[in-house]
Amino acid sequence: MRQDSHQIYLHNLQLICKRTTYFRTRQDEYHPLRRQLVAIEQELADSYISLPLYSRLRDHALRRTITNEELYVVTQLRSIEADLLLGRPLNYHLLIALVNHIRTNPDTFPEWQNSPTAALFSQKSFQNTSKSAGYWW
Repeated sequence: MRQDSHQIYLHNLQLICKRTTYFRTRQDEYHPLRRQLVAIEQELADSYISLPLYSRLRDHALRRTITNEELYVVTQLRSIEADLLLGRPLNYHLLIALVNHIRTNPDTFPEWQNSPTAALFSQKSFQNTSKSAGYWW
């Protein structure tokens, strides 16, 4: 009986060691990917999506209170982020469509409308007056 319990103990110990190695390997793979993903999200947030909107989307996804409109944006962002993690070029067409979707839904995405990121997409027009030095018409 003692021999059987010892063999069971050794077997369990081997399983634990294998699992520990498995989790340690997974954790070693996870940390560099996480660093890359944080950098990708930061760049997307600064240049296209806005930090407040990213925060709200992440919060709603974690709490499982995400709306269909938010889910659409999250799904597109995940696709873009996955491509970038895999070393693929940024899909500008998808990103432009996503930003336009956010821009045309100000009631759904008010954080973006009031962010410095939105200012990057506002049209700037120059008005030349007859008193301007470069006015020649």
